Order: sequence, then structure tokens, then C-alpha cells
Amino acid sequence: MSVMYKLIQLKKQLTFEEICPQWTQKLHDADLSFIGDFRHCIVGEAHGFNPDYSYSSINSFCQECFDYSFDFGGKDLSQIDNFVAHWNEKHV
Repeated sequence: MSVMYKLIQLKKQLTFEEICPQWTQKLHDADLSFIGDFRHCIVGEAHGFNPDYSYSSINSFCQECFDYSFDFGGKDLSQIDNFVAHWNEKHV
């Protein structure tokens, strides 16, 4: 077994609740206020409420996160599992 394989096995897969604890509670409470604000939305929380993920001229820009923020801003929450998978693959 290679060292890289062992490292991949050890890499913890985060849950939505771990990535976005505040939004987990808001969704539980059916509170969708600020879901369309990229600084305070689901993706914004995942990025530490730092809006840099949404500016293409910044190094921390992530096109996929930017796209997910539009899905969630439009109240399409069907993409949460895909966002979590993306987060674990690209940002953990």
C-alpha cells in the first residue's frame, strides 16, 4: 500500500454540518434569510464568511463554489450533497 493511498484513507470527509454549522441550523429552522447574499450564504460560511471565493481576480477564487452559491441563492438546495463532495475534494 503506497504512502499516498494511506494519506487519502486518513483524510476525513467532512459533513455539511461540519462545513456549515450555522446554515445547518438555519435550514433546520427553515430560515432562508441571507441565502442569496454571497457573503453570508452557505458557500460563504464554508469559506469563513470571506467573500474572496467569489472574485475571479483573487487567488482563493473557486469557480465551482461560485456556481454553487448561485444554486443556493436561488433556493435550490438539491446541490448540497454535491457541494459537500466538492468541498471535501478541493478544499479539505
